Amino acid sequence: MKTALFTSLFFVLISFQNSAQTQTSETPFIEVTGTADMEVVPDLIYLKITLGEKNSGTKSKISIEEQEDSLKKALQKIQVDLSKLSLSDATSQYINVTWGKDNVLTTKLYTLVLNDAQTLAKVLKELDQLKVSDAYISKVDHSQIITLKQQVRVNAIQAAKAKADYLLNAIGSETGKPLIIREQQNFQSFERNDVYKIRGARASNNSAYIDGYREQDKDSVIQFQKIKLEYSVYAKFEIK
Repeated sequence: MKTALFTSLFFVLISFQNSAQTQTSETPFIEVTGTADMEVVPDLIYLKITLGEKNSGTKSKISIEEQEDSLKKALQKIQVDLSKLSLSDATSQYINVTWGKDNVLTTKLYTLVLNDAQTLAKVLKELDQLKVSDAYISKVDHSQIITLKQQVRVNAIQAAKAKADYLLNAIGSETGKPLIIREQQNFQSFERNDVYKIRGARASNNSAYIDGYREQDKDSVIQFQKIKLEYSVYAKFEIK
């Protein structure tokens, strides 16, 4: 009795499995890949500034505190919010950095966050006049980068659906429910994290040079290379 019951259940399961496989294999579907990209101008520019205690050519020294005060006054003069300036690091180790004939004895590293290249050009001119020990751009970013990435992903999914729609419409069919949606592993996010050296950069009343970025006159516009976000989505839709 038990053997007969087991045999009956076995055949029922096999029949159910075969039926499910047949149903799946007979479901018509379409596979598409949707891509989307976006380019945005960075609005967060992280500028690293090094101030160093140094000899002024006489027995007296120009302290870091004096240079810091001069830096803050210079930033206020060009209307840069001092809350964007923060101390990153400080060291009392002996460091030799050449700027003219001065020797840096102790140093402090500051981070200044700016929002556009025009303001950066103004800051650059002030740093050049103050003869700071060193300055460089450590990173550029965008204040809404997370939201922008999400939007590009949504655009990629919508592009996949739109592609399926017009391909199926061409043969008189319609797009059904999604069966699989998967973000491609080979998506790309081109974010600018280059280091732009500014130390020793030239500046004048009408021009500023930032590693190839030049403001030729007061009315010109300079910008960093845009941040490019690009994503791909694989989608499998049922065909109605």
